[in-house]
Amino acid sequence: MASKGKKVAIGCFGVMVLMCAGVPTLLWSLGGGSPNVAVDYEAKLNERAAAVPEADRAWPIYRDLVIALAARSSDELAELSDPAWRTAEPSEFKERIESLSDELAQIRLAASKPGLGFVTSEKQPEAFWEAAGQEPPLDRDDASAPPVLLDMFFLPHLGQFRSFAKLLEADASLAARQGDGARYVSDIDAILSIADQSEEHRTLINQLVAIAIRVMAFDRISETLISHPDLLDEALLARVQARLSGLHGGGDYRLDMSGEQCFFYDFLQRIYTDDGNGNGRFTANGLAMLSDLDGYGASSGGSGSGDPSPGARIMNGAVRLYASDRRTVTAAYENVLDGASRWSDEPLWDRGASDEAAMETIDAASRSFPPDPGMMMVSLIVPAYSRAFTTAENLNQQRDATAASLGVARYRAKYGEWPGSLDELVPEFLDAVPVDRFSGEPLRYRVLAHGPVLYSVGMDRDDDGGRSAERAMNWVPSDLVESRVAEDPAAFDGDWVFLGKEAQPGADGDAAD
Repeated sequence: MASKGKKVAIGCFGVMVLMCAGVPTLLWSLGGGSPNVAVDYEAKLNERAAAVPEADRAWPIYRDLVIALAARSSDELAELSDPAWRTAEPSEFKERIESLSDELAQIRLAASKPGLGFVTSEKQPEAFWEAAGQEPPLDRDDASAPPVLLDMFFLPHLGQFRSFAKLLEADASLAARQGDGARYVSDIDAILSIADQSEEHRTLINQLVAIAIRVMAFDRISETLISHPDLLDEALLARVQARLSGLHGGGDYRLDMSGEQCFFYDFLQRIYTDDGNGNGRFTANGLAMLSDLDGYGASSGGSGSGDPSPGARIMNGAVRLYASDRRTVTAAYENVLDGASRWSDEPLWDRGASDEAAMETIDAASRSFPPDPGMMMVSLIVPAYSRAFTTAENLNQQRDATAASLGVARYRAKYGEWPGSLDELVPEFLDAVPVDRFSGEPLRYRVLAHGPVLYSVGMDRDDDGGRSAERAMNWVPSDLVESRVAEDPAAFDGDWVFLGKEAQPGADGDAAD
């Protein structure tokens, strides 16, 4: 019996040894394979910038301006965009703007260039990075391989562009006070051109910055039409209106998701193998990169090349037992993108809540135990599309309303009185009365004792007679309107007013000297 028991013990020990040796061997076998980094997505994102001829590039002018303006204190420049400061210190405001006349001329010159020509991989002088208050990007370890897009795609100019636009907006404010309509229009045109240059790269952040800059121009136009109604003659009004009507090719502004797709597909090719037919398996390199992705960096993953450690390969073998393959992850990402695009195609007044079922499924897979690493990547990289698409739709609404406001001003310049209705502007000053994208009906227009008011019914969907609410432009699905208004009536119970926010000239801080 003792001999038999000994044999059983030896047998069990042998099985344990085989398991201890066999399982790691199996996982080692499962965990093999390397990514194939075949596409340089940074080059794809840079295609438009790289195609701009050197002589037509605005970037060298902007870069030198950043360095030149670094000598000015940030507080000094920030005050220029503060309406309260302009009113409190009008003479100092005027002196400060005039002291920047050379820089403003350079901004206008750069804005007039056909293209920006900012290629992200090109080296910038250290003085630029110091002036921009940023650390220069690290040198790449392996210049022979396409760079990791999340590591290499630096956009230092976007913050600077907003500052340049604010300087132009401040100068436009002074030009209005001084009765210089030509300079005012030149400033507005330059602001809109900076917005165009901002989205040379088709990333979401580029486009959102461009939208913010355009809104800055629209706000300044609307305020000036009330505060300085006689600043622009009919010809200058028509020039600005034509500029607005020509934006985005004359149609609605649409977000371009090609840049976001570059980020996704670049990361995908670095964490999966490639079987040549659109599929592949998760790799140990992917584990290394995902460990950094949550902090928005991919440096530890490098270019996806290099042999992982034995432990990492064995761990990846275990991960592959539950990780989605490359085709499944790609389909999940494209399903989210297609759903967001279909949702954004619906008119805002008919649009319901965004279909987030696909994204919820991805999030659930990324949070489960064990988490699906491919779905985790999608969850971390996919931005909040619904909010971005609504922001773009609001831009279209404000552009249409500002163009209509200019039509109202042109009517007054020609006939000496405000039009009684927007219908009177068609077809001489408008092709058609703009639609209120919150209701599907024409925009509202009234002539009050102090002047005209042009507005949308806004988020609450009811006509409050042009009574402004601070956050009336914040769209929500119709079934959430009642609760949102009840939550904060002061912010949401009112209209989105485009023309006539200020009842008297000078209320925006532009009182005549």
